[in-house]
Order: sequence, then C-alpha cells, then structure tokens
Amino acid sequence: ILMNLDEAFALDPLNSNFRIIGRDKELKEILYRIMAGGMLLIECKEGNGKTAMLKYAIDNFRGKGKVIYANAEKLNKRLDIAQLIRKRPKGMILLLDNVHYLSNKNSEKIKYFYDEDRIKSVVFTTPSYSMVNFNDAIKERIGRNVIKLSKLSEEDVLEMIKDRIGNSEMLSDEVIIEVYKDSGNVREVLMK
Repeated sequence: ILMNLDEAFALDPLNSNFRIIGRDKELKEILYRIMAGGMLLIECKEGNGKTAMLKYAIDNFRGKGKVIYANAEKLNKRLDIAQLIRKRPKGMILLLDNVHYLSNKNSEKIKYFYDEDRIKSVVFTTPSYSMVNFNDAIKERIGRNVIKLSKLSEEDVLEMIKDRIGNSEMLSDEVIIEVYKDSGNVREVLMK
C-alpha cells in the first residue's frame, strides 16, 4: 500500500541517486542521531533537500530491514502509523517526511511505539517546526535535536546542477544562479 522511498524517487528523476552537496555536516549528524536513538527534526523550505536527506539515511541502512519511510501527507489519508509498525521487528527507524501533515492520533501512536522500543529512532522533516502539531511528549524527545538546513551557497547549487544535468554549454552559470535567486528552491531550479 505504501510506496517506499526508492519508488518515490524513481517517479521523480530529479531526486534519484545523486550526491548531496553542501550538507556534509548535517548528513553526519543524521546518521549519528539515528544510531544513538532518539528523535530528530529536519527543517528547511520546500525543495531544498529534506527528502534527499531521508533517502541518504535509507541508503546507509539498506539491507538491514529496519527502516520505514512514510510521507505524513499520504499517511493520514490512507493509513495510520500503527499499520506500519505493528508487524515489524523492534528497533525500527522511522523516517517521516512532511510531518506538518501528521495527525494528533498518529503523533500519539509514534510516541507510544517509541516508548515501547518498537521504534528506535525517528527523523521528521518539515518546512517549519512552527507548522507541526506535536504533543509536548514528542517535543521533549526532540529537544534541541533540530537541524535547520540553511540556504545552499551559489557554488553548491552550481555544483549540484552540473552533477545532475551535466556540464551543458547551453546553460551558463549565470542563468543557473539567476533561476536559483528567483526561486530559492533547488528542486524548482532543476525543474526549470
């Protein structure tokens, strides 16, 4: 019923297996937080790498059968979190994208499964922590474990675009940077 993250990326060729540029520190932090257990929230504007960072986490735990990815926007329409967790072994890693769509009911279930050690670690993503409707228990568990992704530098954007589309003579650095300045959204730059 639920599409895995590799399938989701396969539908969007802009998000396939490319390097994540300009986020080395944050990528190390995500892996550290997952291994340590606990809850982590990644915050940044739409189209600037939150889902790519979740895919990086999946790629690093591949084959271990302990990762669940869900998009909270879809989760509330079709499933509840209990359906994803119940038949899985203890110690799962939950990667929950677009958590600002998460219902209170599913938020409570995440807390319950986390407290019961069914979930070892949770990574949430959202454009803004202020948009999220977490209960106090989840906010306490996240604590200061919030990664706020900053806007990428123009150099990083150029490197990323060239990595994904090649070094095209038809597309100058100036044009790429102008599109990025207009949108502030890496996904939009890639689409254009």
